[in-house]
Parts: sequence; C-alpha cells; structure tokens
Amino acid sequence: MHTHFKELFPIKAIASATELASVVLMPFILWFSLSPCAPAFVDFFHKFTLNVDELGYVCSFSVFDLQ
Repeated sequence: MHTHFKELFPIKAIASATELASVVLMPFILWFSLSPCAPAFVDFFHKFTLNVDELGYVCSFSVFDLQ
C-alpha cells in the first residue's frame, strides 16, 4: 500500500523539478508550434470581438445574442 501511495504522489523534489522544467520549456514549445497559427488567432480575435458597454471587449459567442 505504501509503494502504491508513493507512485500516485511523487517526491516533492521531482515534482518541483518537473514544474520548473515546464515553466522553462513551455514558451519554446509554444513559440515553435503556434507561430504558424498566429495569423489565424489574430484574425479570429479581430472577427469575433465585441465591445459591450457593461463589460468591455468580449468574445461575440459569450454574449448569447441569438437574433
């Protein structure tokens, strides 16, 4: 039972190292994998952003204007 518990919850040092590595590596991964898609993201935000008086700029899908 003790070994099974240790498998589910790794040692804090290993977990901390994994978290630190993800913080360092994730920007590089996102830079190389999302760079080709950046124009599509910008186009989406440009097309589907509305200015609601009470809220500011929001996604048009979140307004639920079904007319």
